[in-house]
Amino acid sequence: MTGFFFKKAFFDGWDNFFPLMLMNLGYVLLVLAVLGVISLVLPAWAYLLAFAALGLVFSVYTGGVSGMANRISRYSKENFKYFRQCVRRNLGHSVLHFLCIAVIVLGVSEIMPYYLQILPNTFGVILAGLVFWVVFFLAVALQYYFPLANLMPDDSPRKTLKKCFIVMFGNPGFSIFLFFYGVIDFALSVVLAFMIPGLAGVNLAYDVALKLLMFKIDYLDANPDLDVRQRRHIPWDDLLFDEKEKVGHRSLRNMIFPWKE
Repeated sequence: MTGFFFKKAFFDGWDNFFPLMLMNLGYVLLVLAVLGVISLVLPAWAYLLAFAALGLVFSVYTGGVSGMANRISRYSKENFKYFRQCVRRNLGHSVLHFLCIAVIVLGVSEIMPYYLQILPNTFGVILAGLVFWVVFFLAVALQYYFPLANLMPDDSPRKTLKKCFIVMFGNPGFSIFLFFYGVIDFALSVVLAFMIPGLAGVNLAYDVALKLLMFKIDYLDANPDLDVRQRRHIPWDDLLFDEKEKVGHRSLRNMIFPWKE
């Protein structure tokens, strides 16, 4: 499944290169706004308020981007009117997403250093380690947050977050792999000025990942009598047959010069 994830995420992004670039422009503007705030001389409370406002805008904007990513991963073309609809629909989820991001940022930048500085002993290291693992698992679970919100829009934000942890703990190896995949994509985006793959591409990868994992989840739900050994051997070739047919055979020549095939 992991190999097909690479293929589908890449070609979904390639086939929607320009829409992803347009959505990434919004993230570029947010980065420029952050740099602009940093360049100002402001009191501490004003910095905090400005960064909180930008963080909320980031989460709200990501709610719209994730909705577009959901349609792209399902081979549907939507205009940016649909983007606005996704922003409105995911507004409640965006607020909780912002709060989770705030917990992660504060945990890494404030709480962990505080324990290590105030309690420079074994106890402080243990507390900092606990905070690290809480932040890490929250960050890994959040990968599925907006994909689940778009897949099950009637769920409350809290219910969606709960399902994120269920998916993560049900697929720990792939979830951690997906986390580092996102980190590498983000690092590549920095080199390419956040234009491609960018955070829009990262959101697309998260949606593709959940879409593929749902085949496994639905299969296990439909076969509750499987023993532990059988549950570990998922018939991915059968489950992903239709998806592989939709993606089709792609070559480098076809990707760059599709009219020559």
